[in-house]
Amino acid sequence: SAGRWYGTMITLADGRALMVGGGNAYADSGFKNPSAYLNADGGSDIIAMTPEVYSPGSGWTKLSGATSREAFGPDENRYWYPRAWVAADGRVVGLSGQTLWRLDPNADAGHGELEVTGRFKSPVNEQTRPNVGVTSSAVMFDTGRVLQTGGNGYRNGDASDADISFFYRTSSSRQATILEFGQGSWPTVNETSPMIHARQWHNATVLANGKVLVSGGTRFANYGGAAAVRNGEIWSPETGQWQEVGAASRIRVYHSTALLMPNGTVLTAGGGQTGPVNNLDAEVFVPPSMFSRDADGTVRLAERPVIEAVTAMAPHYGERMQIKLDKAWPIASVALNGTGNVTHGFDTGQRRLSLAFHQLDDMLEIELPESGSLAPPGYYMLTVLLASGVGSRSVIIRLGLDA
Repeated sequence: SAGRWYGTMITLADGRALMVGGGNAYADSGFKNPSAYLNADGGSDIIAMTPEVYSPGSGWTKLSGATSREAFGPDENRYWYPRAWVAADGRVVGLSGQTLWRLDPNADAGHGELEVTGRFKSPVNEQTRPNVGVTSSAVMFDTGRVLQTGGNGYRNGDASDADISFFYRTSSSRQATILEFGQGSWPTVNETSPMIHARQWHNATVLANGKVLVSGGTRFANYGGAAAVRNGEIWSPETGQWQEVGAASRIRVYHSTALLMPNGTVLTAGGGQTGPVNNLDAEVFVPPSMFSRDADGTVRLAERPVIEAVTAMAPHYGERMQIKLDKAWPIASVALNGTGNVTHGFDTGQRRLSLAFHQLDDMLEIELPESGSLAPPGYYMLTVLLASGVGSRSVIIRLGLDA
């Protein structure tokens, strides 16, 4: 019912689609004069502050009980691509600017209910720039655990902007924060080690081994050149530390993308328009975990497990499923990674789950997630991994979708 430029859409636990945020025009400066973006044009709001749900076969429904300026208003440009994830209890947890919120789309007889749960960060200064805003990136790296990185910009300012205000030309943040939300619990915020490089307009991609690759971005606003960050870095959830990795051959800033591929590599592409570059190309990042070192120091691609067969390509929630390997590898973990769809540094599709399993020789029996609250209906990459972090090529399976 509302125009939604720069809105966020995610799949709910029951397969419906939730749309939050956005506006009915390219409204990029709401944070500078919020009142001008409310009740404009004779009462028609420019900003879409009421979420909507799409049900296949019946269309769109407004969640009139979840209208919120705090979550989706023009202040801090909160309507620009709000960050949102399905929690283990089926509700949706989100971050818009500095606002943490929780939405129950089924409350009040389907009219929905939204609670603002607090501020993401305390007041900050130039030394502790907040890792928030549309220029940040975030990813669910484990069930109910999100890594929120970089940012500190409300919009896509670049070197050609006539407006050189602080909000257009912000220095990037190095901060990295873990947002946690369990079964029915309020979201909590815990700091982890800051990134090696400050970044805006970067991408965060969770790998099959649970580590997070941050790639691309710029140290200042949407500048390229010397301000661009070419080296990637990988965060470990076990240590909370960052490891700098290889440099990209191209500048990847505004409008760049990064996607985990079934072979374990990450495809990075684009960057620019509008911006300091206009890259119409792509490159592939090969994570360190895909390599091994021989006794003589020679580095080569590691030998990896091979999934020869699975008993179902479209299993049901809560089922047990068998995997046949090429040999009796000592498997240490089994992972599901949601297939991605990324724009503006945020991938609404990716999430990673670790699955329980039992192994007998070259056969594994895995336990699939119990419900769509843990793995919303869609397509997932199934990977088996060794203790070293070396993973198989993934098999794509379908969960919670009718044939």
